[in-house]
Amino acid sequence: MPPTDGEMAPLLDLLIENKFVEFALGVWAQMLPPGKVAHMGLLNNASFEEDTSVLPFNWHLRNAPHAVTELIERTDKPQKRALRVTFLPGRGAYIGASQIVMLAPGKYQLSGVLRGEIVAKRGLKWMLRCRYGEKDIIAMSDALSGSESEWQRFSFDFSRGEIEDCNAQWLQLVLDARSPSEQFARGAILIDELKLVRTGDLDPVATDTSAEQPSTRSVLGLGAATGRDGSSNKLNGNFAPE
Repeated sequence: MPPTDGEMAPLLDLLIENKFVEFALGVWAQMLPPGKVAHMGLLNNASFEEDTSVLPFNWHLRNAPHAVTELIERTDKPQKRALRVTFLPGRGAYIGASQIVMLAPGKYQLSGVLRGEIVAKRGLKWMLRCRYGEKDIIAMSDALSGSESEWQRFSFDFSRGEIEDCNAQWLQLVLDARSPSEQFARGAILIDELKLVRTGDLDPVATDTSAEQPSTRSVLGLGAATGRDGSSNKLNGNFAPE
């Protein structure tokens, strides 16, 4: 009889904590049903059709006193599920959904569909950060906001630069708040049909001719923000009805 998720989780967590994340991924993959690995992309359970679990390479959903994170059936697509976040009265930090991913340096796009609206000072956003080292924030999306009446598509373009000790990352759905006064939020939103794809290689790093040394700083910014190497990422904030 194969081990249960509860039995496997401590081993995988220990391997990941000690930076054997590639080995942990291989162990986890051996426990999957035949054929599943061949069809896996960069993001597991991207459409939320499978149950969440305690294993690291799946979605971890967290509730808070002021927020509920759950998987629900879609009313417009029977037997399909979506991620729903509902904010209640109150305030506090919120990291609602998380999954460990392993993105090599390059350019990527996270896309999906959403429905509903969250009202907050800075908004509900997708964030990618390093799992190890200084846990640098690699990229952060624009605030997620849609319509109550129809599903809308969104896309988020970012670069994963050459960052030391960052072979694994957290992809997280967070309430962006820099102070307690920004932790108030209200509303509800549904998210589904996520897709994470690599779109290209990093742009060549410019050479500093005065010092005759190549720059090795990584691109960490989005939109109008400037990365460490002086370049910037672009965030597609144009939402279009599905």
